[in-house]
Amino acid sequence: QNKQDIDFISKHVSGMTCFSNIPCLVVVYVHSASYVMEDRRMQYVDASLAIENFVLASTANNLASTICNFTSSSTKDKKAVAEKLGVSHELSPVVVISVGYPARIPRKTLRMDLSEFYNYRE
Repeated sequence: QNKQDIDFISKHVSGMTCFSNIPCLVVVYVHSASYVMEDRRMQYVDASLAIENFVLASTANNLASTICNFTSSSTKDKKAVAEKLGVSHELSPVVVISVGYPARIPRKTLRMDLSEFYNYRE
């Protein structure tokens, strides 16, 4: 939530164009060493599930969140963010999530009745 850190990180994350006045950033990293070779991509699946739950919990608590791509940032930018945050070189960046209070809370959509859903498919 440190404004200086947020400004620094935002400039180094390729997926954060057109963002301003960000109150909170969450930077998600994975540690690959604890996964065996057969599961070499499983850490990203685990991180994705955690990210999904974080975003859903944020929404349930009337917070807005946006997942910003970090993996396509340059190696130089990733290294700069890791150094700023004191993150070990053994960790790999996944995403950055911006979190804040929305100007307005969107109205929840009504759920379709199940019988209507089955009729709709036919």
